[in-house]
Amino acid sequence: MSTGLQPSLAESISEGLVREYLFRHKLADTIAAFEGERPRDDRSITNCNALRKHLGPGVEKAAAKAKKLSKPEESLPPTLELTVRYLLAKVAAAPTPMPMPAPALTPQRVRVDDDELARTS
Repeated sequence: MSTGLQPSLAESISEGLVREYLFRHKLADTIAAFEGERPRDDRSITNCNALRKHLGPGVEKAAAKAKKLSKPEESLPPTLELTVRYLLAKVAAAPTPMPMPAPALTPQRVRVDDDELARTS
């Protein structure tokens, strides 16, 4: 199944998620190292709302729910955390698959020729 994402878009989204996460958790040295290895370019996604839109309506709804439940002075969690929360909730809500019954074992017939029978006797 193809998601339709170009590798460059997937990389841009991933880099944007990492940058936002590092920034929100105030990991300045790590951000500096990341920026040195993966500098921003014209494909970079620097807006949180744009990241959420690329990740789909489920993540946007998770962000709206988090905003509704948080205090006005609090900022939303990083989009990466919202995405993980959304995916975990989705997995938890999924029905548990029924276990498949084990295949019935049927006895195997073994052919023994007369010569072999005579040797074992």
